[in-house]
Amino acid sequence: EENDPVERWISARLYEGNRGLRLGQYALLGIGGVRALRALGIEPHVYHLNEGHPALAGLELAATELSAGATLAEGLARAREKLVFTTHTPVPAGNETYQRSEFLEAYRCLVARLGLDEETFLSLFRARPDDPTDLPGLTPFALRNSRSANAVSRLHGTVARRMWHPLFVPKPVEEVPITHVTNGVHLPSFLSRPMRELFDAYLGADWVTRSADPRTWERVRTIPNEALWQARCHARRSLVEYIRDKSEADRLLRGEQIDYVRAAARAFDPEVLTIGFARRLATYKRLSLLTFYPERALSIVGGDPPIQMLIAGKAHPLDDAGKGTVQR
Repeated sequence: EENDPVERWISARLYEGNRGLRLGQYALLGIGGVRALRALGIEPHVYHLNEGHPALAGLELAATELSAGATLAEGLARAREKLVFTTHTPVPAGNETYQRSEFLEAYRCLVARLGLDEETFLSLFRARPDDPTDLPGLTPFALRNSRSANAVSRLHGTVARRMWHPLFVPKPVEEVPITHVTNGVHLPSFLSRPMRELFDAYLGADWVTRSADPRTWERVRTIPNEALWQARCHARRSLVEYIRDKSEADRLLRGEQIDYVRAAARAFDPEVLTIGFARRLATYKRLSLLTFYPERALSIVGGDPPIQMLIAGKAHPLDDAGKGTVQR
């Protein structure tokens, strides 16, 4: 209750369009995250930074060392031993930079706490530390001040090493210290209930604990085609039922005409091939390919047999190109 409305908004909204508020969110996530863990009596051996957003955790750890008499270099070195970093987004829009004035306004108290002059502080966040025209961002700080960094697939590792090479000159691109760990899924929450029940029946009830062993999946060959198809159709019917209910409720909330509200229940067929696209709608995810040849796309959707598409996701509030893709 002691927080004012602006302070409350910092933790109330994802994909915030206001740049100052986003910088506040990063402070809350990074600095506040470390402090929250300490308040709970938790002192992690390793902090995992997922994208640059929580990177200020490194400065919070370094500041603690400074208060105990360490230099900034010593504090950052000790913090680095506790930090690992994962980079995801291979485009500049996902690795935001800020004007000098924006950055200093948001983190002026941190500058004072570390006992740094403004230029030294900003240099920690620049891709080219000694270039005063280079804009500060959180990703360069995270890459330099983590003991290891990884991309999320082999190909993305190649792209990330090329993208962040300027931070590690004069090393050649192939020696940029960004490895890769291919993304996976959490199977219990990723699988639909019909498919989970099918696997329980044919792979053994403890198959989840053995899911990393290729031998576990050899028993998939014993699943009858009819049982696999039945599970898939059951999952599709459940999805279509959810889509109908959700679409009708959303249209009612928007005050749409009743005929249009009821059309949502008729739009999806539980017996039709359904293709899903559920991702954040940034342009590099290539949803725009659906409208590259509009006539061809319409002929496929309305063909015989037809298909139906479910698109779920949103664009960043400032990503006008992403929002344009949704509209098309």
